[in-house]
Amino acid sequence: PVRALSVYEKFEGNNAVNPFSNLTIDLSNGTTAILVISGLVLFVPRLVTLLLGILLMAIFGNLATLGISTKQLEEEPLPCWRKVLRYPAEFGVRLLFFSMGVWWISEVGHKATAAEAPIVVANHSAFLDLMLIWARRSATVSAALNAKLPVLGPLARSFQFIFVDRKDKDSRSKT
Repeated sequence: PVRALSVYEKFEGNNAVNPFSNLTIDLSNGTTAILVISGLVLFVPRLVTLLLGILLMAIFGNLATLGISTKQLEEEPLPCWRKVLRYPAEFGVRLLFFSMGVWWISEVGHKATAAEAPIVVANHSAFLDLMLIWARRSATVSAALNAKLPVLGPLARSFQFIFVDRKDKDSRSKT
């Protein structure tokens, strides 16, 4: 006969432990106090760095696309003087990652040429993954709704994302 096991029971003949509880960490009061104090001390600089990164992204993302219609962004590349305005925005992205504890992402090898890899497909789980793709100055496909976001929308427009409306079947084929 088969019976259901509770998550708190051990399977007979196996040393499996309950995956929903962690009984291995036993911190002393002193260690807990050090962790809390260091967390509070690091919170303010990280918050300031995060806000500075968002501010740089918002300002320079808007400046790079000021006075350009969406149609112009889709049809032709940005002029050089507008592309220069993306560098402080890229630095803002770097500050954003730094505030979250990412020091530097090192690359191994070389970037493939367009002849070697004409298209790269990379799925993402969050908006931060897209920022890593931006940092490599690669073309990115994004949902059309992202173009309307307050800070990230102008930044995505300045990096000339290819926006796809998920409800419009023609939008997918145009991509």
